[in-house]
Amino acid sequence: MKIKDFSKIKIFVILKSWSGGTINFFFDAMKELGIQVDSYLIPGWNFFRKRLIPTRLMSIDFTRKRLDKYYREKINQEILKKVIDYKPHIFFVQNESDLLPDTLEKLKSNKIILVNLNGDYIFDSSRYKYFPILLKYYDFVFYGEKLWLENYKRVAPNTKFIKTIGAYSEKHFFPVDKNQLELHPQLKANISFAGSAYGFKAEGHYRVEILNNLVDFGLNIWGGDRWDRFWKFYPNLQKCYKGGHLSFEQLNILYQNSYINLNISNPQCLTTFQQRVFEIAAARAFQIIDYKEEIYDYFNEDEIVTFKEIDELKDKVKYFIKNEDKRNHYIVKSHNKVISNQHTYKNRIVEYLNEIFS
Repeated sequence: MKIKDFSKIKIFVILKSWSGGTINFFFDAMKELGIQVDSYLIPGWNFFRKRLIPTRLMSIDFTRKRLDKYYREKINQEILKKVIDYKPHIFFVQNESDLLPDTLEKLKSNKIILVNLNGDYIFDSSRYKYFPILLKYYDFVFYGEKLWLENYKRVAPNTKFIKTIGAYSEKHFFPVDKNQLELHPQLKANISFAGSAYGFKAEGHYRVEILNNLVDFGLNIWGGDRWDRFWKFYPNLQKCYKGGHLSFEQLNILYQNSYINLNISNPQCLTTFQQRVFEIAAARAFQIIDYKEEIYDYFNEDEIVTFKEIDELKDKVKYFIKNEDKRNHYIVKSHNKVISNQHTYKNRIVEYLNEIFS
């Protein structure tokens, strides 16, 4: 069954302030499609600030655990009341979203379709506390990495799992006039990397070790989550750091103002790739990506450039910095592929709804 009248569908979305913006992009796409949609924004640290609880208390393990329990119970009560009052057809969330098992059990008893957009491995203890318990309550899980599926099906045998990939926001990523680009000299680079340092966690080390090999090629880095924690171990990389988190508008400028955008995924992506691949291509910019086998399910080899080893990366950086015509070849090809195949959030949500209601 193909959905024709989106205005008859009601969806409740859990929003969060994550800088990657995925769930917020989906929320915007739903509104643009004419779907009736309501939301709850996860308060995060604001929950404690509003109650005048100093966040430094969270560093004391016993107090942190008690506060976390209090926080989850309170926001789950708020979510449950708001969803039941709204009476949606679909409850749509990304990853764990601070939910508790009781909340999903009650929503399921109200005949609400529970849908999860899963972009991170649920058995990652540094990220999640309840996600492995929650998984079985979802009717549909749209998951990113195909190698996660075997473990998922063992803990949630009655859930329908559907493989998905990222997308891009037409509102934020698009070609900009060259005169506009010239107005932002602070967002220029031979090689640029923009992304999280992951607060000195293992994911950050994966990125930093790769980037450390490109210090002499004109590398510039932007991003948050405490890049400064790495300088003790990578002193040469410190001079490449240009600033913290960039807005989507700034990212769109940076992509087009860089000869090469280095696109390094999170290492938990073993076969799949990040949404940034589509964003850079949509911005009509050149990128080199760490190789993932699924990339060539969506792009041909003459449309996207990947690398497997550091020496290969260095050789490609040297080559493409000097050859603007070769960069332009890939820019045009990847941009046309992404635009023609409609890898947008609106298209993704239409695909999801047709799966759910088929």
